[in-house]
Amino acid sequence: MRDLHDALAAAGTEILRAPEQGPFGLMFTFADPDGYAVTVHDEA
Repeated sequence: MRDLHDALAAAGTEILRAPEQGPFGLMFTFADPDGYAVTVHDEA
């Protein structure tokens, strides 16, 4: 999960919410090219 976060950040993708532990495991949110907020998480 952190690898995906780091790759997106290195590519200049806007990270809207830094990685944190949530109800579904480690999660973070980024903005896709169309401006939508996308939240990804590990399996809990």
